[in-house]
Amino acid sequence: MAGPSEEQRSRDLELLLEASRELSGSLALPEVLDRISRLILGVVPAWRVGVLLTEADERYLRLVASVSREQVRDSPPTGRLLELALYPEVSEALRTRRTVVVEDVATHSLMSGVRDPVEAAGLRSLVAIPLVAGDEALGVLSLAGRPDSDRLTERHLSLLGAVANQAAIAIRNARYYGELQAAARELEFKVQERTRRLEESHLRVSILNDITTAINMALDRDELVARALASLQRIASFERVQLYLVDESEPDRYTAYGLGPGDELRRAEGELPASALTGEAPVLELEGRPAELPGPARPEDSEPPRGHLIAPVVSKDGIVGALQAFSSVPESFGPGDEGLLQQVAGEISIALERSVLYAAERRRSRQFRVISDIGRQLTGAIAAENLLPTAAELVRRSLGYSRVAVLLLDEAGEELVVAGADAEDQQIAECLREHRQDAEEGLCGKALATGRPVLAADVQSEPDFLAGVGLPTGSELCVPIRVAGRTLGVLDLQSERLRAFGPDDLSAARTIADQLAAALNLSRLLADLNEEREFSARIINNLTGGLLVTDRKRRVLIVNQRGAEMLRCAREELLDRDLLEVLPTASPLFDYSADSLSRECEIELPDGERVPIGFSNAFFVDSAAGRAAVIITFRDLSDVRELQRKYRAAERLATIGTVAAGVAHEIRNPLFGISSTAQVLGLEFEDDEQLSELCRSMLDEVQRLDRLVASLLKYGRPQELLRQPIRPSELWEEVLESCAAQAEEAGTALEGPGAADERSFEADRDQVKQVLLNLVLNAVDAAGEGRVRVSTDWESEPGTVILAVEDEGPGLPPGEPDRIFDLFFTTKPKGSGMGLAISRKIAEDHGGSLVAAARPEGGARFELRLPVSEP
Repeated sequence: MAGPSEEQRSRDLELLLEASRELSGSLALPEVLDRISRLILGVVPAWRVGVLLTEADERYLRLVASVSREQVRDSPPTGRLLELALYPEVSEALRTRRTVVVEDVATHSLMSGVRDPVEAAGLRSLVAIPLVAGDEALGVLSLAGRPDSDRLTERHLSLLGAVANQAAIAIRNARYYGELQAAARELEFKVQERTRRLEESHLRVSILNDITTAINMALDRDELVARALASLQRIASFERVQLYLVDESEPDRYTAYGLGPGDELRRAEGELPASALTGEAPVLELEGRPAELPGPARPEDSEPPRGHLIAPVVSKDGIVGALQAFSSVPESFGPGDEGLLQQVAGEISIALERSVLYAAERRRSRQFRVISDIGRQLTGAIAAENLLPTAAELVRRSLGYSRVAVLLLDEAGEELVVAGADAEDQQIAECLREHRQDAEEGLCGKALATGRPVLAADVQSEPDFLAGVGLPTGSELCVPIRVAGRTLGVLDLQSERLRAFGPDDLSAARTIADQLAAALNLSRLLADLNEEREFSARIINNLTGGLLVTDRKRRVLIVNQRGAEMLRCAREELLDRDLLEVLPTASPLFDYSADSLSRECEIELPDGERVPIGFSNAFFVDSAAGRAAVIITFRDLSDVRELQRKYRAAERLATIGTVAAGVAHEIRNPLFGISSTAQVLGLEFEDDEQLSELCRSMLDEVQRLDRLVASLLKYGRPQELLRQPIRPSELWEEVLESCAAQAEEAGTALEGPGAADERSFEADRDQVKQVLLNLVLNAVDAAGEGRVRVSTDWESEPGTVILAVEDEGPGLPPGEPDRIFDLFFTTKPKGSGMGLAISRKIAEDHGGSLVAAARPEGGARFELRLPVSEP
């Protein structure tokens, strides 16, 4: 049989080149495949040419191109789904992945089930050529002939096979390109969303730092409120913020604080309904509207607010006000806004309590000086357990009374109990110290109930006198001990004589009662203050960040527990020492800057580790005490740096994904032409062994480059994980079986993991198997005639499986051993440098890691560490 003529070869080559140009010049496959079909119809004696692509539902095919030599009625339109069972020649081609030729429909056994409709369509012959790319059958190139059509020759079938190969590669490339574009868009969206959240989080942290600094720097209420409101209004959703505080002296009234133009603090007073502060959260009945503050109205005042957020301001005595935010946009507040408002309300509560304590402390100091001037000895014993016994003794001896007792109400408020007593007769004194009575009985009960002194010149003539106590009493003076409008107890003076007390004694008793009231109040306030100090110390030690307070000479005055832990020091090692003696590299913490928030430095800790620190500092001066301090708040940025590293890695993958898509397009398109040309030349020079071998080598290199591009696409594209339970022993058995032939050829001894393990972990089986195959094959290449051992270990905390591969090869390259995981780094003459990079990415996609280390006895050990369950 004569071979093809020169003219036929020329037409064949022209068809292949034209098909290559069409397929490589566009990713709009339906139009391109339609043009290719027309080209084929011009060269091959077929009546109709079509291209069918497989669907996810394997029962159907989609017709993407169809060209006939003449218009045919009832021909299926392009894009229509065709049932695979009606096309047995197509089904056979997809199953066998070989060309199926039906020369005569009437006699071919394959067409027995559909012979009638095919003959009715006027068709005699059918040809189905599978479109295969790699290991995947993408569809079929279908040709049909009528009774008057010429038969297809071997040359025609060879030519059609070459065109089908090019079309299959183009189809796969278009699908890859579409997937990469979608993945790149998704990754870009995630990066933008993460950036937005980080910026929002940074702004909220900055606002909280501003408010904390204001609390540390000032005790004035107006300044604290103005700074807090100004900081909150930096949040976009907080168009207006107001603070409402209940008047301490008039609980039925409130004061509203807001900001005018230029952040000027303004106030407005209003009347508070009786139900305004009830329950656990304030319900200020203002109908969700901001208070009308004095001054010129702003433009938004004409529009009533549609968004309303409220947080209570709570002190130790209960709810004292509310912090409210308003917005003209409905549903503009989110969970972050609510949490921020609550945090700021808590900071304001602390600031207000400090302001009140500061004012109260000054008042207490003045009272203490007055008490000292009146009776220094009386106020010398300030402790509650010593104060009243000492007071009773001093009063009796100084003023010459027979008996003196100080009675206080018990906690229930039902009885008066003697807290201190003294008498000339010690037996009477002991009797007085054990005395207690009903709070409503006797002259002491009368003074307690009325809040006024009771003077009885003759107790026998007083109907309220409490008889039966057994003490010889002629006259009695009872003065209530009152503090802030509340009666705490009674100062009781008794004498055996009648009319023993006159106006001078009443005045003195009142003064003494006032001194006792002040001393009692001071004692209780000091106890409360100590509790507050202990509470503040507990708060400081439970801060999530570090706190350092030093004097001018950097001597540490305060350090909280969290701060000491961050600096890897015990608190005792830092207190009362120069900070730079303990941490010489901490000097940047004392550098002052106008921008004192969110600065960073690096400190070398006592164990030698250098840690990034984010900090802010402030210089505090207490003019009254003549003291100054440096307040430093800081936190460990190691976790933040790690997040930044992962963020940069995500950006790098996004870039690689974009580059990979371009590389796939730019490299694979020329490869199509080279591949098709090499195939045609192989057919041309079939009789020349040397040239045929060169053509086969060319095709091998084209396929190697195609695999390299596919690996690059896989590295730059997010992979979906199909998690399932995996037993390591079964997985190792599959991996070692797959590597046995290469190990035998290299003379390498493979050692399994030992006894079977019934435990399992969850992961993508195919991807983990790919990593282990890569590690074992690399170990075989490195070990040569040595040994390769695989093993499985389990860590209970935090639940990790370790799949290890060890070899007896030359070990890791000198320098930085971690470079072997870099993309395109390889020590093999023909290596691509992709395997270990892709393997590490697979490990990180699973929430695990892939590490390498040199073995002391020689060789290398690779560990794939994966979480036992899905992270």
